[in-house]
Amino acid sequence: MVTKDEAFENLKKNIEFIKKENDLAKDADLCKQAGISKGTLSTMRSEGRIPMLYPFFEDLCNYSGYTVDQLLSQDLEHERSEAMPLIDEAKDQEGRSYEGIYAAYYFNTTPMKGKERREDYESLRYAVVIIYREKDGRYGCIGDFGLTREQQEERYNTCLEKKEGEGKPLSYAGVKTFYINHYMGNSIYSGTFRIDDNSIVIQLNSGRDSLTMMLNRVNSIRDNRDKYLGGLAAAISVCTGAYAAPVMQVVGISRGILSESSAEIAAMIQLNYPALEVRREDEKDIFDMIHAVVDGREASTVNGLSAYSLTREQEHAILLTAMNRAINRTVKRNLSRTIQVTVADEDDWYYMVKRFEEDQS
Repeated sequence: MVTKDEAFENLKKNIEFIKKENDLAKDADLCKQAGISKGTLSTMRSEGRIPMLYPFFEDLCNYSGYTVDQLLSQDLEHERSEAMPLIDEAKDQEGRSYEGIYAAYYFNTTPMKGKERREDYESLRYAVVIIYREKDGRYGCIGDFGLTREQQEERYNTCLEKKEGEGKPLSYAGVKTFYINHYMGNSIYSGTFRIDDNSIVIQLNSGRDSLTMMLNRVNSIRDNRDKYLGGLAAAISVCTGAYAAPVMQVVGISRGILSESSAEIAAMIQLNYPALEVRREDEKDIFDMIHAVVDGREASTVNGLSAYSLTREQEHAILLTAMNRAINRTVKRNLSRTIQVTVADEDDWYYMVKRFEEDQS
């Protein structure tokens, strides 16, 4: 935790560093480019006071791409001089095709195992994810999770307006900074974006909560496009709380807000399960139980004597036990052992996302 005096010294150094980064010689040049009041900056220097959050820091953060916390608690030039870019030049061009504002879709992770009672569409959750490039070539990512569909749409559109609207459009790094400052009451996840040989890896943290997502590394020039439209990520997350435990699922990521119904989106990120194959021994279990019930009925009426008989409730219990056992074995084999995002799954999601892009063009 820095003191007030340390924060002021950091701010002065960082303003000089921002001018240097952007080839600005004078304070007046910075004020003109960033929309900062000359009087506010002059008063800050002469009186040694940190300006109010709005509008000074909002304008400076939006222009520079740095957060308020970075401006006050770090010596940015020193931090940047020690930091090495995370990707090489060859991957930098590819990385730029992933920069963007994304909508993300996933399932609520709070219910205890086996205790989820809601329909798939009711359990769907929404998020906004921003992938950005820093001025030193490093890539990063933030994510705002646990949103309603309405919140997702409002925040996504607000970011898009900042990036593409009238006036001075922001870089994606600037949009990231705006988002953090504007929605600072939220528990926003932040972290890294990395391109590996075969995968895209996003690692996010918020306090003690963490999320790792892996996407297939695809040709970003698919369909002659120069930007990534989205994909399905195999994800594992850990959240703090009374029942904190790692959770695995598939997260759908789209460069645009999807117009499909929640039920359609939910089916897609479930990889269109259930499409499960019942094995012969599972089928045999059910038939054996059916025969046991039928045999019981026949035995109970042989020669008019009651050899043994089953009540209707007992018959239901026997058949239900056999069906549950067969279904659970099948589900465990197909869903609990591995989660695999196949090429077919990726194609299904891609063409749903692509429809949105075509509708917007």
